Amino acid sequence: MRGLVAAALLLLLVVICCIDVEAYKCKCNRKSPKISYKDVRKVETKPRYPYCKEKMIYVTMKKGARFKGRQYCLHPKLPTTRHLLKRYETWREDLR
Repeated sequence: MRGLVAAALLLLLVVICCIDVEAYKCKCNRKSPKISYKDVRKVETKPRYPYCKEKMIYVTMKKGARFKGRQYCLHPKLPTTRHLLKRYETWREDLR
């Protein structure tokens, strides 16, 4: 009986740990849709969370774009993200 209670308690602890791990993952994954800098309405850089190694870059799309106002989190180390940010900044400077 004592072994059964210990096993049930151990199983409960494992389940709680597995549920908790999901909340501590980085929000920016390494996959994102192909985004044109002209479709971007706003770029936000947020500081990294304690459980994530990288800062987070959020891109909000324009309403008329094919993504229709959605917000994406881009991984900062990806070459496509760096290229997009560089092109977006150059484009914004040219508009001023």
